[in-house]
Order: sequence, then structure tokens, then C-alpha cells
Amino acid sequence: MAREKYTSNFVCQQFGSEFSAPQRKQPKFCSRDCKNASQRKAHGIVDPNPSGVCQCGCGEDAPVVTVTHLKRGLVKGHHFRFVLGHHNRTDESLTDPNPSGLCMCGCGQETGLTRSPYGHHYRYVFGHNAIKPVASEEDYAVEDRGYESPCWTWRGDIDRNGYGLIYRGRARSVLAHRSYYIHYFGDIPEKMDVHHRCTQKDCVNPDHLQVVNRKDHLRLHRDMAKESAES
Repeated sequence: MAREKYTSNFVCQQFGSEFSAPQRKQPKFCSRDCKNASQRKAHGIVDPNPSGVCQCGCGEDAPVVTVTHLKRGLVKGHHFRFVLGHHNRTDESLTDPNPSGLCMCGCGQETGLTRSPYGHHYRYVFGHNAIKPVASEEDYAVEDRGYESPCWTWRGDIDRNGYGLIYRGRARSVLAHRSYYIHYFGDIPEKMDVHHRCTQKDCVNPDHLQVVNRKDHLRLHRDMAKESAES
């Protein structure tokens, strides 16, 4: 008897069927599905992807909306149009951008594979996208600065420490002498520095560059500073 006192019969506004529910809640729909269906009908929202397959053409299953957000046109139970990250794909993006599998900076190293199920190759080995093809006097000037061979003096931007800079997309900069070393000799080992044997920080001549560890690099700079002070 107590149960009947606190429950009442209501009519679902979506299908017109009767259902029982606690009187204090005053529900309008018999279930969440009915509520979502009513919201879709009221706002003219239809499932944008009834097939449930990503519309970029990859063939993967698109995720299902878990929370209704009418301002964004999302209703629980509908499918998103794309798998996360696939919305900017085109037909060209479905082809391997680097069929040869070799780094496009010209170093000849093999690139890794993407996480895509297609197993595409990356265009560059990590860090090599900043490498600029070398061999133009528009980038550097050949000058005799007293070393055993002429220096290649960087003509571009210089940072506050005196090193040349190369810019690549969104103002991202890399040190010019490191890029030239990578181009001619390959990757720089982790936690290693590139030292100028000619003592000219804006020089990018690969023959003047030497890979050393941080401790030796600091020692060489102290020795050079001591020699210049004595002279």
C-alpha cells in the first residue's frame, strides 16, 4: 500500500504509453531513450553518421556519443562522424606520403612507421624536419678567420649567445651549426654537444664542428676563454 501511495501512472510524451514512477519526480518520459528521441525530434537533430563508420574512408568504427550536448548537435547514442583525428583527412592523406621510407632531408636514413593501421612512413627521421639542404652562399659567407680552413659564416638570424638560427614553422628555431652537422654526419648522440673548433660560434662549416660531451665542452670553452685573456 505504501508503494502505491508514492507512485503514480504517467504518460510518456514521446510514445503516449503509460508507465509508473515515483510521484515526486514528475517524469515526462518512460526512459532515457525516449527523452533523447524527443530531443532529437524537437531540435531537428538526426544521426549524422547512421552507418557508424568513420566518414574519412578509413573503415574504422566511429565512437558513440555518451553525453547529449544539444548546442553542439550531439545526442547520446548517435555516432560521431569521424574517429578522433580523422576529420582533416583527405583522399591524398590515405596514401603513403613517403613510399621510399627514407628521410626526406636527404640523410639516407630510414624513417619510422606511423601508428596508423596503414603502416605509412614518416616523412622525416625525428628532428630532421629542421634540416635545410646545404650548398648555397645565400645562407653563409666563406671567410678566412685564421683557422686552418675558411669558416662558413652564417648570414641568417643570430641568437643572444652568438649562434646561427634556422626557423621552421610557427617560429620554431634550431641551431644552424647543429643542423649542418646532422646533414653531413648524421644524428647527434643524446646528451652530446657540438663544439666549434674554430672558436667562431656563427660558423656552420661541418669540418670545424666536433661532437663532445657537456663536461668536455665546458672545459674547452674555459680553455679558450683563458687563452684569449692571456693574449
